[in-house]
Amino acid sequence: MIQTFSAGVDHLPFTAIPDNVEIYSNAGAYSIPVAEHAWAMILTLAKGLHKRAKRQGVPK
Repeated sequence: MIQTFSAGVDHLPFTAIPDNVEIYSNAGAYSIPVAEHAWAMILTLAKGLHKRAKRQGVPK
């Protein structure tokens, strides 16, 4: 068994790994939170909240 903590396993040398070895990865573990954050950033830009915050002197 090979366990990776990365989201993908494309970097593994599959030709050097025997067929009977199972490979596990963390693919998709954070896909929903990342997608929600991406949408939140898109909506923030669409509504111009970043400009409003800058005018109000909100620290970065």
